[in-house]
This record gives sequence, structure tokens and C-alpha cells, in this order.
Amino acid sequence: MRTSCGWSGSSTISWNSPGQSPGRSAGAGETPLPAFLGRVAELHRPSAERAGKSLEVIAGEGSLRADLRKLALALSNLVDNAIKYGKEGAA
Repeated sequence: MRTSCGWSGSSTISWNSPGQSPGRSAGAGETPLPAFLGRVAELHRPSAERAGKSLEVIAGEGSLRADLRKLALALSNLVDNAIKYGKEGAA
């Protein structure tokens, strides 16, 4: 399943399958784990750089089966909080 990702604002992700209406959940889908994590990280790199921080994705091979939109939102919130409140030099 191919997905596309869009970013608007500081905490909103739209993660839709091709041909799907914006704002509707992509539902259960399967995607390569490194690609999924990389897309979420790319969305946060500009704000991380503005905060003087960096993001690095280290992921082994594998795939992920989940509601991609919900998982992307949850992961995005965690990354956003880490950028905002994480201590300098923390992993």
C-alpha cells in the first residue's frame, strides 16, 4: 500500500492513500517501517533544526501494519514533544 503524507500547522498530519479524500482515515495498512519513520521524521526536521536539535532514524528492515494515520499522529506528537521539551544532548 502506498501512502502520501502532508503537513499543516504544528500538530496536524494528513496521511491518506492515493485517491482517498483528505481528512479520512487511511485505516489499516501496511508500509515499510523505515519509510514510515523517515516520513514522520522529515515532517519534524525543520522545527528540530530551529530548536538546535537533529533527528536521526535508525530502523531495521520490516513492515508495519496499523492504522497509519492514527499511528503517524501519535508518533508525531511524541516527536514534537521531544523537540519542545527534550534536554540538549539527550537521545
